[in-house]
Amino acid sequence: MRQWACRLWYNTPALKGHCTDSNPDSVHARHERDGIKWTLSSRIAEALRGDLGSGRWRAGDALPPVAELRSRFGAGEYAVRAALKMLRDDGLLLVRQGVGATATGKDTWHWRGRVAFVAVGVPGSYYSQMLAHQMSTRLADDGWDLVFISLHSCPSKSLDLTRVRRYVEAGLDFAVCYCSEREVIDVFADADVPYIVFDAGVKSDPRARAVVSLDFGECFSEVAAALKARGVRRLLEVDYDRRIDRSFKSQLLEAGISVHRLFGAWEKPGRWRVGEIREAGHRLVARYFRDARNRLHPPDAVLFDDDYFASGGVPAIVEAGLRIPEDIGVVAWSNAGNELAFDFSLARIENDPFEHGKALAEYLLKLLNGQRARSPRLFTRFIPGSSL
Repeated sequence: MRQWACRLWYNTPALKGHCTDSNPDSVHARHERDGIKWTLSSRIAEALRGDLGSGRWRAGDALPPVAELRSRFGAGEYAVRAALKMLRDDGLLLVRQGVGATATGKDTWHWRGRVAFVAVGVPGSYYSQMLAHQMSTRLADDGWDLVFISLHSCPSKSLDLTRVRRYVEAGLDFAVCYCSEREVIDVFADADVPYIVFDAGVKSDPRARAVVSLDFGECFSEVAAALKARGVRRLLEVDYDRRIDRSFKSQLLEAGISVHRLFGAWEKPGRWRVGEIREAGHRLVARYFRDARNRLHPPDAVLFDDDYFASGGVPAIVEAGLRIPEDIGVVAWSNAGNELAFDFSLARIENDPFEHGKALAEYLLKLLNGQRARSPRLFTRFIPGSSL
């Protein structure tokens, strides 16, 4: 059956001859030995590997664009890009955003080293993913391979550090800890893997190369001034796990603004789904406004976490009988590239994972190359809107 399938798959000039068990170094032969499924992407990668080996493209030569490769192999975009990634991981190609794939010119090329980026929290965090993507792209240009490790956080369970330990055992040259969990940081420290801690509430760490934090100072001052100018006296903070910054709270109190916190709990810790958080948010706000004191003294402004806002926070407030933005000012934590849309311009406290990722990557490259470097300053911006 397998032989019949192979003949059918390779009945095109572009792929014919690449399904062979006679070559022990072929991708197909290696996959057969390792028990890995022989996919369309693998077959395309093997065909391109043959072209590279024959000298069709030499060092620095650009490969045809994805559209042309799709036409050649009669495959979809995903299969072609997956094949290019295989060859990139094997060191045969250098793939850069906006440039495309270029041949490295030799089979012996390999990554200079590997860097781990570990994020702990809600799986699929937009900020952490975009941050890691920017860092990965820049580090790859300099020959470094970055692996992104996202760990689920659950208050009732200890973190599963299996993946982290496996990468440490396989060999790591550096690590970026986007977390404050000591058990994660200790894995690298105990294995003598150099690391930095980023934006995790960790004030100092004598074993870390650096502790890099986001600078909210100017942003918080602008938010406090905007709230005061609007006449806000009561601010309601709606979130799940973030705690309002102490310096920000001090500025609000100095401006005569009291802060009330409304925190929810994950119905299913370690999981995140839009539908679930929307329902949990509605219940959270409904309970708040069932309290007669809260109905009698409603907040003048609400500070939302971006995920909660995007998945139903404001509709929950509206359903509670309050109008927006006339009666309540709205501010949301947000990220560049993930702006939240409503029927008005939203005031927001915005992080820029693209800018931050590039700055962190440049700093990290200097450390990896043995150079002295000053820790980067990463800022958060306040963007006014008609909601405030």
